[in-house]
Amino acid sequence: VLPNPTASGRGSLKFMETLLKRSGTVPLSLTIRYLQDLFAQLFIQHRHRIPSLDPMPSARQMEVLGRVLDNGLPQLCELRISNYYPTFSPDIPFYDLFPRLAVLSVPRPHFRPECAPLSLRHLVLTSCDCYSHPKENLDPLLRALHKCPNLETLTVKSALPWIPDPREDYSEPPPQILDPHGIHASYTAYLPALQMVDIQDYDWQTAVFLSRLRFPDATRVRVRVTGSGGVLSAFRAGIPQLSRADRVHVIFRGSWVFVTVPRSEAPFITSEDWLVSVEIEPRRYGRDLEACAEEIRALFAPTETVKTLAVDPTHLPITAIETPEQWERWWTTLLDGFPKLERLEVPKNTSLKDLRGAAGYPADLDEVWSKSTSDMIPDS
Repeated sequence: VLPNPTASGRGSLKFMETLLKRSGTVPLSLTIRYLQDLFAQLFIQHRHRIPSLDPMPSARQMEVLGRVLDNGLPQLCELRISNYYPTFSPDIPFYDLFPRLAVLSVPRPHFRPECAPLSLRHLVLTSCDCYSHPKENLDPLLRALHKCPNLETLTVKSALPWIPDPREDYSEPPPQILDPHGIHASYTAYLPALQMVDIQDYDWQTAVFLSRLRFPDATRVRVRVTGSGGVLSAFRAGIPQLSRADRVHVIFRGSWVFVTVPRSEAPFITSEDWLVSVEIEPRRYGRDLEACAEEIRALFAPTETVKTLAVDPTHLPITAIETPEQWERWWTTLLDGFPKLERLEVPKNTSLKDLRGAAGYPADLDEVWSKSTSDMIPDS
């Protein structure tokens, strides 16, 4: 971790020059908190020794970082760039100057088709308020991803382009959205090596983005969505594993509900044995938990492949279920979405005896006590 040259003057530069000289050819993994011209020239001289670079440049330092990167870093394998300055619109140039780059974390607007490295295996896209475009859509991001056929993991952290939600009435559209007809993605990205995609964003943007990705059936998909609800059915187009699920878990924990599909080839006993995880906030439905149950159903309908459903309602919001009638409606609404259900697993403290014979409750359902569901939630 480099010191602040502004605070300690040229003494810091002299110290670094001595350190680099005495360290010979030892690889340099650099975390930089203050990137100044004094150090930039030194980095350029030793660029062949840098496999890992983690700068946190300010707006004024972005130009300095650009000069360092523009010289090429032939041994660079890992690059993580954070930018917390919303008034600046920097360009991070020429990822193709880094032939070994395998790990990249960067604000999403700076991951462009002309910069996407063929060698990339792990990508993290973060949010950035430093950039906006009046006609921005998903196509530039999709084209950039398509140029990374070796990509194994993709993580998106509240970074997808803003797309107008068709459920909303934009009588006064935001000023940056000038062309409502330009919001639809027309490009499809093929990611044949993808092993996991993890997206945390608004539900509508996430659904549209996933529908434009193509990846292997064994790819693990995790989405954590916020929004006003009502669009989870749109996820089926982007997560084809949902239409083939034969076992589903629904688990309430804290302010989230986890809807997970385990891997077909592994027993679902640990947090690593899931194939699909869709995580939503039930509080966005207020007291209408039936709407939450309907959305969970919508993820799988009209599939008839689900034979086993494991439900842990222990941490349902207490204020949402006030009467036995509400409890019955919640269960029957949920179960009605799984017409071929044969087995229902619930915790020991869950009583279903009052539901048997209720409208919508499956006849001859095999009810069993499940094991603890604490390990069925994916790791954070």
